[in-house]
Formats: sequence, structure tokens, C-alpha cells
Amino acid sequence: MCLSHKIITGSTEHYNCKPIANQPQPTSCLLLFLRSQAEQEEAGEEAAPPPEEGSEGEDEFIYNPLKLPLGWDNKPIPYWLYKLHGLNQEFKCEICGNFSYWGR
Repeated sequence: MCLSHKIITGSTEHYNCKPIANQPQPTSCLLLFLRSQAEQEEAGEEAAPPPEEGSEGEDEFIYNPLKLPLGWDNKPIPYWLYKLHGLNQEFKCEICGNFSYWGR
């Protein structure tokens, strides 16, 4: 029985499993398996288009429990910056018809 084939595939069925040059490892099925894995990886790299740079974080959920405004990177600004600019203060404009402005 080929031990490396059983470890890799979990199956006792094997074809062409012979030790190479009287060495217990690697067996021919192990080399065939590794070669097929490398070919599959190469085929997967060629078939798949390269990922776009900006598409990594688009599907990511951003945790924002304080409802802080978003910065240039579409992430909430730090709380200290929020307080520094006085964005927690609301001012209603009497001229504009009670339009709300946030910050100092």
C-alpha cells in the first residue's frame, strides 16, 4: 500500500504507486499528485483575472456604532478628530430655513 497516496487522497485505491529508486518516499503517486496540483494552480492563475485594487474593501462591512462621518477612505473618522472639529454640535440656520450645520 502506498502510504503517501492514502495520506494525500484518503483513498486506498492507487495506480502506478511504486517507490522511486528504492527510496521509501516520495512515491510516484505523490509526485504525480504534486505535479497535478501545480498544474491546477497555474491554470487557475491564468483563467482568473487579476483583482482590482479598489475592489477589496467594497464588500466589507464597516462597524460605526457612533454614526461618525466617513473620511476620504470611506471609513469613519477617528473620534478625537470628530470632537476636535466640533462635529458633535448642531447649528440651525435661521436664514436658510432651519437647515442644520454640524461643527464649529
